[in-house]
Amino acid sequence: MNILGINAYHGNASAAIVCDGRLVAAVEEERFNRVKYAAGFPVQAIRYCLREAGLTLAEIDHVAVPRNPYARLATKIFYALRMPSFARERAKVLVKFQGIPVALAQAFDADPKKIRARFHRIEHHQAHLASSFYCSPFEHAALLSADGLGDFASTMWGVGMGRCINIDGVVTFPHSLGLLYSAFTYYTGFRVNSGEHKLMGLAPYGEPTYKDLIFKELIDLKEDGSFKLNLTHLSWGVEYYKQHGKVVPDDFLNVLRPMDAILLGAVGWPALVPDHITLAPLVKIRQSFDQYACVRPSKLYPGVRTVLANKGPAEIDFVVIRENSEGEYVDNGGRLKRGMPDEVAVQTALHTRKGVERILRYGFELARTRRRQLTMATKSN
Repeated sequence: MNILGINAYHGNASAAIVCDGRLVAAVEEERFNRVKYAAGFPVQAIRYCLREAGLTLAEIDHVAVPRNPYARLATKIFYALRMPSFARERAKVLVKFQGIPVALAQAFDADPKKIRARFHRIEHHQAHLASSFYCSPFEHAALLSADGLGDFASTMWGVGMGRCINIDGVVTFPHSLGLLYSAFTYYTGFRVNSGEHKLMGLAPYGEPTYKDLIFKELIDLKEDGSFKLNLTHLSWGVEYYKQHGKVVPDDFLNVLRPMDAILLGAVGWPALVPDHITLAPLVKIRQSFDQYACVRPSKLYPGVRTVLANKGPAEIDFVVIRENSEGEYVDNGGRLKRGMPDEVAVQTALHTRKGVERILRYGFELARTRRRQLTMATKSN
């Protein structure tokens, strides 16, 4: 029996071929087109697998695709109604998956009706479990699959026995360790679905300072190994502005007040929302919750090149601290003669003794824990 597996229309598009229960070949499309995380339809990967197996497309008995649009259909419909833009993107991908038989036939200049292989839509995580267990030397094994999201599930586990896989549990959307990891990836400045491996590479250089806090505040780990994320979804930002003419509701500060931390994503988009509208609620957050220090570490890691001549990790390792709630942020000013040729804008920076002293103290205390050096600077636009 010859089985061709196709992962298409998603990052790391790839193909694999199993002949009589033995994995013969598996490869990602990026190995051929040299495009990192290549998506699309993996034509060259499929050709390679067939060539390694010494088979033609006509000799394939089954084609497996790791997506099943009917899995958790009710959940998908529920979130489609709540998150229409997200649903539209997922729908586009599903439509492409429906067309895989045609795409495969076109890639080999064949008539789709003459491809004798049966096509199977395998639920995403079941495909993960099967691909590892059925090609392993084990007759009995505990199985676990965990990633971002697939068919609205993020984690699945069970037991493999002989030719059977029994599913014991599943964690469904929106609870996902993969999506949580992507949130940290984005927060540290890398692209989602692209920079996760960079964050993974940086992790050994750090310390697990926030591990206990993460398990206390973000992840509720159950005794059976399942988990839930402590989620409060706030659909604020550009989409909210398009519907309501403002980026946040009027009571947004009261909504945020009970929370211990706020993880902000990209709340603005200059092409659609003017910057001054986007920034206004951010300033209110700083002032209402006394977020007076903007702390920005800047460090060069070994092996990373820099545009600064003859500078290495020893020279580039500092922290920029900026007062975050006073100065021009107090919106102390106004406009005179609005709409006239000689219109005047007046803005006055305001600095309190309390504000100046505490940001200086913050800087000095931080410097004492590092190289005991502190530089005063001012920035003018």
